[in-house]
Amino acid sequence: MKASSVKRVFSVVTFLALCTAVANAKVYEHVSIGDLYYDIDDDAKTATVTYESLNPEENYASLAETSVVETNATISWQGKTISVIGIRPYAFAGSPISVIRFEENIKSIGNYAFSGCERLRYVWKYESLETIGEHAFSGCNKLEHLYLPEGLTKIGADAFYGCTGVAHISLPSTLNSIGARAFGGCSALKEITSYIDGIVILNEASKVFDGVLRLPEVADDIH
Repeated sequence: MKASSVKRVFSVVTFLALCTAVANAKVYEHVSIGDLYYDIDDDAKTATVTYESLNPEENYASLAETSVVETNATISWQGKTISVIGIRPYAFAGSPISVIRFEENIKSIGNYAFSGCERLRYVWKYESLETIGEHAFSGCNKLEHLYLPEGLTKIGADAFYGCTGVAHISLPSTLNSIGARAFGGCSALKEITSYIDGIVILNEASKVFDGVLRLPEVADDIH
């Protein structure tokens, strides 16, 4: 086969692959409701909280005065009731919020969702949470109270890296995967309570508590 023919065949295959990818891609409606932005999956009747801007200096800058954010269990959109089930990657990254309250529907917090939120002190009410993404709270150096609920199964790499205000961590029995450096740099950490049953999968195999100078004894089995 001639080189020109090979190029044409490759181009056709590439074009068809792109068309298939576009056809199969999930389509979300990006909408503003109240103080927050949402990506709505109309087929599944679900929504996730998303970012206002990918520029950290602009992302939810209007919340600086109130600094308290509360997600809704449901939102109304085009006459439909939509369940809010998660926080998308980068949703609040770099924003000025200090308190976040979740409703019970929230099951996942995406990668970098609250990364660099230097004013964030409290995260409340996320009993239904199942997964916390990579770097989800990294650099939240004023975060003091860290509650990880029963039902949580996975904590991503660097999820709480550099949270220098956290003194106590409680690991639920349902947890089966902790990423590398998940609690790295948590220099104020004094106490770890573990209810874990069975083996915890350490993604990248080590350094969950990297940079913690005085590691509590209970961490010896999981670090």
